[in-house]
Amino acid sequence: MKLSLLLLATLVSTFAIKPETVKGELTTGCKNHTALIENTVNIDADRYEGLWFEQLRYDDVSFEKNCYCTEANYTVNYDGSLRIENTCRNGSPSAPPNTVIGHAITPYKKHPGFLLVSFGISFIKGPYSIVDTDYDNYAIVASCPRFFGKEYVWVLTREHLPSKNYINKLKNITADMGFESYKLTNSYQNDECYTVNYNTNDASTTANDDCCLDGDCCHGVEYCCDTCNGSCRCSVNGKCY
Repeated sequence: MKLSLLLLATLVSTFAIKPETVKGELTTGCKNHTALIENTVNIDADRYEGLWFEQLRYDDVSFEKNCYCTEANYTVNYDGSLRIENTCRNGSPSAPPNTVIGHAITPYKKHPGFLLVSFGISFIKGPYSIVDTDYDNYAIVASCPRFFGKEYVWVLTREHLPSKNYINKLKNITADMGFESYKLTNSYQNDECYTVNYNTNDASTTANDDCCLDGDCCHGVEYCCDTCNGSCRCSVNGKCY
């Protein structure tokens, strides 16, 4: 199953070692693991949760091959951990959404922007570093294994289709942080991604006002749908997906 997991390829590559203090802004990308952790965002999980659209990613993310319309939806669990719902459409923007669920924890209270994430197998966790975000517009995320494995960077936005100038600005920010920005490639995002309504008899694709979580679980997206089991789904132009 080829799906944009945003994390999965490095799940076997992390060994947790307590970081030392490294002061200053991040300029070394994945090259200095201690500096990376020390300079992650002091994340406010409640503000970070919600829907993000992938705009840029490293071009060698093999598990995202043929992925279109990639997005990630984050929910804060009762214990403070994060539920991650990663979705893409395989092969075509009109293909049905393909989703995988992950679980993220914070191993260092001092560095809440550094997470360990598992998908399905709880004892296999990969590194997830939120290195920059303003919560309302963009987030830059890196997966940098300490000892071995591939490095990945993703650039996410709240807006589905931001301007090219804005995306280029975010790409420059990653370069200033020391990441290999030349590896970043544009993720496919288009109006096609959210204009197909599948199986209208399915509760997950049918508009249901009674299931909306106070109308704000989509963080400003036009319409909010829910399967009534705690999994909030958002839509564009009034159509659930």
